[in-house]
Amino acid sequence: MAPESSQTGRNTGPHCLFKNWRLGPEKLPDTHINNVLLAGYSRFGNKTPKEFIDRWYPNNTTQAQWPNPQWDGFLSGPPQQLTILRPTPGTKVLIDRFGKEDTPYFAPFNTAFANRSLSPASLNFTITPEAELARRVDDSDADMYRVYEIAKPFEVFAGACAPGFEQPGGGTQYVVKDRTSARGLVEGGFLRRLRWEEVVALYKGIVEGEDRG
Repeated sequence: MAPESSQTGRNTGPHCLFKNWRLGPEKLPDTHINNVLLAGYSRFGNKTPKEFIDRWYPNNTTQAQWPNPQWDGFLSGPPQQLTILRPTPGTKVLIDRFGKEDTPYFAPFNTAFANRSLSPASLNFTITPEAELARRVDDSDADMYRVYEIAKPFEVFAGACAPGFEQPGGGTQYVVKDRTSARGLVEGGFLRRLRWEEVVALYKGIVEGEDRG
């Protein structure tokens, strides 16, 4: 998937693997959200951490080398399938994303992390206490996971995302046709940003439903 946020930062992070923010959290908390989204996730695939950095952050850069950037991260060339995302009466139509709210990239709600082809750095927010995440969700500059309810129709290009960051990709990616960012869609009333408590409740329901099944 193309970058869901503009990832920048320092090379070190006290709670990151080997204190390197690009490698993601040293330990991923046992939460409903992580248990659902990270099912089957293998952080580095068959590579060592050093091999991973050399491949996806060459020359020790802080800028990730996103898969197929010339195609917005899509698997099979420039996006061609135009889709209208619209609200459905009586049903919440949800999409989500990782990162800041400064880009036009989304995925269908609950798309597996491995199918998004994102860097493990996108998971650094998971070590943040729940109460702090509840405060940060409305801060567009905060790197974290967010879920949105579609409030008004808007057009997106849709397609499978390319493999990347040692992940298989293949999940559906949405890129807003006119490149309006997530922040812009919220401010324009096209999306309603769910409160963190709502997001937690959604994933709790998924896990409890699986347990009952």
